[in-house]
Amino acid sequence: MSDGVLIILSGPSGSGKDTVLNRLIEVDDNVKVSISMTTREKREGEIDGVHYYFVSRDYFEKKISEISKFSRKFTKSGQSLYECLEALNKLGGELTKLYVYAYMKRDEDSTNPKSQEMAGKADALLSKYSEKTAFFEPELLRLKPGRLESMKKRTIKLREYDFMLDEIMRKKAHILNPSEEK
Repeated sequence: MSDGVLIILSGPSGSGKDTVLNRLIEVDDNVKVSISMTTREKREGEIDGVHYYFVSRDYFEKKISEISKFSRKFTKSGQSLYECLEALNKLGGELTKLYVYAYMKRDEDSTNPKSQEMAGKADALLSKYSEKTAFFEPELLRLKPGRLESMKKRTIKLREYDFMLDEIMRKKAHILNPSEEK
């Protein structure tokens, strides 16, 4: 089975991106479209969820601040860990789409101040996301030996995060305990 090919269509308005995309879809059933997110206003004829996901900056600000509700709580059960991972994964994916869109727009014309501003705002949101999610790895790494495995056995849905969790837990051997940190 092939891993596939990633094709990015980028260009200014009216350059024919939709024409090329529609032709690709027409000739190959395997073509899948990833829809970007944007905080810009919807233009005439654009449909939310078809052309872009149109969201406000406030949407991201709210979602980022809500992430902190998992701090000091997500290690209580497998279900709470799963809910935290799902929230982190969903928001991280949405922010990535926004970031990619903003930087592709900026790269179309690096002299465009509006595109530069959009890229700067995307950077700021990702920075805030990183800050608000910084609790995750340290709290996970403080779990007692065997606790994560017990949570995985009780909450089957955690299996989809096995690789990620195992990669994080590999760091545990290289982290000092609080008394050694001093």
